Amino acid sequence: MREVQIFDFLKIMKKEYLEKLSNGQVYFSCCAKWRSAAKLYDNKGQGDKNEGVFAKYLRKNSRKPIQNYKKQFGKDLIVRTDGEYVLLSRKSSLYVPATCFYSIDSQSIINELPQNEEERISKIAESTQDNEFRVDNVPLVIPNKFSDDFHWEKDDVEAILIKSPKNFVKKLKDFGMFGNKITYIDMSKEYDIFAEKLYEKHYNLSLEAAKEKHIDIFFKDQKNYEHQYEYRIILPKKALKSAKKGYTIKLHGLKKYVYKKGNKEVAPKDIDFICNTKNLRIKLCLIMEKR
Repeated sequence: MREVQIFDFLKIMKKEYLEKLSNGQVYFSCCAKWRSAAKLYDNKGQGDKNEGVFAKYLRKNSRKPIQNYKKQFGKDLIVRTDGEYVLLSRKSSLYVPATCFYSIDSQSIINELPQNEEERISKIAESTQDNEFRVDNVPLVIPNKFSDDFHWEKDDVEAILIKSPKNFVKKLKDFGMFGNKITYIDMSKEYDIFAEKLYEKHYNLSLEAAKEKHIDIFFKDQKNYEHQYEYRIILPKKALKSAKKGYTIKLHGLKKYVYKKGNKEVAPKDIDFICNTKNLRIKLCLIMEKR
């Protein structure tokens, strides 16, 4: 079975930053900062030393690829060694304004379902002859893997849910953004997203469009980060001056609902943000389809 109708964003941050987001202030950082963060967080959760690496070759196989990409990218090409491998990335891609969200979608919902919920859904599927069926009151389970990444137990850490973020994403498009789910690949061995045309397979882009949209920062390591189901948004025509600089845009016309502990109210359907979801038991309605 597969789920065909659910899509939310989740953001886990310090309360002060989430408050700004709920008021329409969207902050963009960059991959260069996340590379630096890898040193602070032991390359887990909030940092990735391989952000933007579009190709990885054994040293003995790297001469021709390096020559090829030097012709394409010139001084924009960064070449660094990591053990027996050579890693290639673009300096410009590291400073493209970017912001990230956990994507609550079909894959993430089903992967995290408790066993009793899987059994319940199976029984509903067996009891109907329809190919498509509805399942109510499915719990949204926030995986420990990514709540642990952001020190979930601390009092100053909260979560915000962006409900059906079509309106949110539409507003961002006015600023020239490009957004898509991260593609997770095996980075433990040689790979080259341009040579292997992974940009074409996963994003349906031409080579030139892939370069222009800095598609190299939409690929991450399957082994370490696949649990994050990340949706990334970038502003490809802008560039930050340094990893310490950020970029903020203001969105208008978004509505929010603030959940307070002990408040049993149900958030209205036309809300964009549900704030303080760390302690909220959220139930979803899934429309499932039999395979």
